[in-house]
Amino acid sequence: MYGDRLYSYKSDHDYKIGDIVLVPRGWNDEEVEARVVNIAYYNEEGAPYPYNELKEIIGYAEENKDGRID
Repeated sequence: MYGDRLYSYKSDHDYKIGDIVLVPRGWNDEEVEARVVNIAYYNEEGAPYPYNELKEIIGYAEENKDGRID
């Protein structure tokens, strides 16, 4: 589930560090599990990557429906 690469995603939800989420990865947007390791807030102009190229977090992973790690 966890690789050694860090990716940035956008979301309107209030995720917490440590949450396990589903995210799209790669050119085919394969759904994979990922752990939230950092949270930063930006407006579209201040984002570290082009905002329109950022993918969005899909939601909580099935094992983490309540939003927290056991």
